[in-house]
Amino acid sequence: MRRRLYAALISGFLLAGCTEHSEEQIIPASSSAAVTGSGPAGSAQSAVPNPTQLAAGKRHYTLHCAGCHGPEAQGEFGPALSGSKVSTLAYFEQAVREGQTAEGELLSSMPRFTPDLLPDQALSELHLYLQSLD
Repeated sequence: MRRRLYAALISGFLLAGCTEHSEEQIIPASSSAAVTGSGPAGSAQSAVPNPTQLAAGKRHYTLHCAGCHGPEAQGEFGPALSGSKVSTLAYFEQAVREGQTAEGELLSSMPRFTPDLLPDQALSELHLYLQSLD
């Protein structure tokens, strides 16, 4: 199990630069950033995900998250991740970037994904994808 985890983490880090990223940033309607325009880029963004964004989010999930959270976000080593369990983009970013839960607990088992490894656009697409799993 540990080997599989290490292999998944190393693969994710090595493949992090292999995806293409578009310039547009999307924040879901359920996020306060969709209303205020305050997201990772701090600009107004579309509130409705399109199939391209969801496909990109699934690709990011497969590369970076499935090794711990399961192929369908059902949970394995890491907890289950689905729409109702994925909070606002701000809390999701805090968990992904800093390994911190919404309650402020630091998770030592959660890898930290810097913007170099998972750019803001990819983070937003990943968040949209997970929210769509509800």
